[in-house]
Amino acid sequence: ENSSSIEVDEDYFNEANISPFYKDYIEQEFLSEIPNKNAYTVNIPNKVGNKNITEIKEGLFSGYDVINEILIEPNIRIKSTNIPEGIKKIGKTTEDSDFVAGVFLYNFHLSEVNFPSTLKEIGINDFYFSSITDIVIPKSVETIGIQAFAEVFPFNSLTFEGANDRTSQLETIGASAFATDLGLPEIIPEINLIIPASVKTISTFAFVGIPLASLTFAGTSTDGSGNDSSLLVNIGRKAFDLNNQNHTIYLPSTLTNVGSRAFDKASLASIYINKLTIPETFDSVWSNDAKKYILNGTGGYTCIENCS
Repeated sequence: ENSSSIEVDEDYFNEANISPFYKDYIEQEFLSEIPNKNAYTVNIPNKVGNKNITEIKEGLFSGYDVINEILIEPNIRIKSTNIPEGIKKIGKTTEDSDFVAGVFLYNFHLSEVNFPSTLKEIGINDFYFSSITDIVIPKSVETIGIQAFAEVFPFNSLTFEGANDRTSQLETIGASAFATDLGLPEIIPEINLIIPASVKTISTFAFVGIPLASLTFAGTSTDGSGNDSSLLVNIGRKAFDLNNQNHTIYLPSTLTNVGSRAFDKASLASIYINKLTIPETFDSVWSNDAKKYILNGTGGYTCIENCS
């Protein structure tokens, strides 16, 4: 009978006709050869026999053997993957004491991923160190795990479907979910980032290193009324890097907790908080250098810090 949760066996995907071939991780020159050698697409089925598949097991196509600390050549040849309708979960979204091998961890040449509209969870390290060019998160997704898209290079855009029309179901963005050490404008283009109104938690380092052309929290009013539909409650430490650019950012009235340097490098930023006072639950250095504004109670804003 059909199952609501089936782990896909690795043998089922032995379609690339590439013999297992391993190299030490430190042999970096090996990586430059890979794009010209039998790159292939993985088409994941949504059924095995008469059984439905709704989850993809963590580490299934990982390009890195964590135990032996070696690269797995067949998996780092994957250039694209099609994840079919019916899949609800990719990898593992809960962290334990062991390192979690993401489904496509260290797939250096994975540049295209087609996600289904049924997807609910993207797991820890799932696309860590991949090369997805345009990251599009379906509006069905509720949770993005720790480092799910960390160190993706290079990418051109990051889009949360349903952010503009408020149909996104995303609630949690995990720690370092999109973080990168490569966030230089000459390497990664500046991103117009829109956080869906449904998001409740943006965790530590979630977007650190990502160059931002603009940052918008959907469902946040900008007219001084404080009438917001955003559900945002928590922003973690160093979640955003403003790169000392001239940003104007509005924070919703629902926001309760903001971590240390949550808006880092904010010397030219103006941040408007849709509250009459800044809560004590905001860290004392949540954004030291930015101009800060609060509601004045009459349909406008008053600057209270770094106003000159």
